[in-house]
Amino acid sequence: MNIKVFNKYELYTIIACFFGIGICYGIQYSFSIFFVEIIKSFNSSNSSASMIFAITLLMYGIYAPFAGFITNRFGGRTVFKFGSIVIFIGFLLSSLADNMLHLYLTLGIITSIGINSAGFIPVTLIISNNFQEKKGFAMGLASTGVGVGVVVISLLSEFLIKSYGWRISMLIVGLISSILIFVSSNFLPATNKSFPFKLNLSVLGNKNFWYIQFGMTFSSMTTQGLMLHLVSYFIEKGSKGLIPAISISIIGVTGILGRVVWGFMSDHFKPLRLYIAACFMVVLSLLLILFSDIPIPESTVLIFSIIYGFAYGSFAPLFPILAFHKFKNDFGSAMGLLAVGNGIGSFITIYLMGYIRDVTGSYEISIIFLIILTALSVVSYMLGFKKS
Repeated sequence: MNIKVFNKYELYTIIACFFGIGICYGIQYSFSIFFVEIIKSFNSSNSSASMIFAITLLMYGIYAPFAGFITNRFGGRTVFKFGSIVIFIGFLLSSLADNMLHLYLTLGIITSIGINSAGFIPVTLIISNNFQEKKGFAMGLASTGVGVGVVVISLLSEFLIKSYGWRISMLIVGLISSILIFVSSNFLPATNKSFPFKLNLSVLGNKNFWYIQFGMTFSSMTTQGLMLHLVSYFIEKGSKGLIPAISISIIGVTGILGRVVWGFMSDHFKPLRLYIAACFMVVLSLLLILFSDIPIPESTVLIFSIIYGFAYGSFAPLFPILAFHKFKNDFGSAMGLLAVGNGIGSFITIYLMGYIRDVTGSYEISIIFLIILTALSVVSYMLGFKKS
């Protein structure tokens, strides 16, 4: 019996994508740790500091079509190397920032271009272009890097900040990340097996595109907004010490399992049903922390992190698989355009959550808003996959 799933070249591709997407998302989600320190350092409001990371997500949407183009035009190796260099430049300049506007430019724009050059869109296209079968499983395995990256980079950032402050920490994290992505790029195929990336705007005339656009955007708004403000929320709920940072790491660990399990199941079960189940778990976890005691018990933080992390792990493999089911012939265009909406939506949510916190002194309204967004995401996807 042949139990071999992937050949060695496919495994090399998965490994490279694992490092690329893992480090890039690890950087992005470690922002929640730097977020608290930046507020203290610049005596900033929540909304002002949130704008840094809101710009990062907005740039993701703006840059996504170009990231897709250069991935298919020049290949994964080139785009990964480019991303690694820009990441280091962005972190280097960010560590020298003396005002918020400086961080908007360096961390919000430059670093975002770097992490999105080796992040979700390039990895999605690399997997789709190089795997004829078991795309879901391959994407699930590659995206386990997100969980590992979140755990390692968040804990490393927490340790470095406590020891050396956020500026030196940012420089070290940027250097290590840049080196690892640059090295991992050599595991990608030397020749670019791809389809030409053409931004086919005709998909905008398909009503199902808009249902999926809103479904994916609402979900992204929930996850991006929550992950940035989660540490601040737990501090607001009376959590102290390393517990908030550890929650991010636990989400990373359970997300690893989630990506493998959901990715594997997407090759054997209807992806939409899996997505609905995952969103149900997200809502349950949000309700758990919304109605928790103050100070929030450690057991509640643990249970939330496990449930949310496992459910959140579904999005990395299921988003591209759901889009691929609807737009097989225009997958590159669809993913590039969908990313634009995701970036704009995440930009709005991240800033809005910070603003609401400044005005009301609480994140509770924001958590209710995220629950509603998750429910709307499910409804939108169901409409997009409704049979005529």
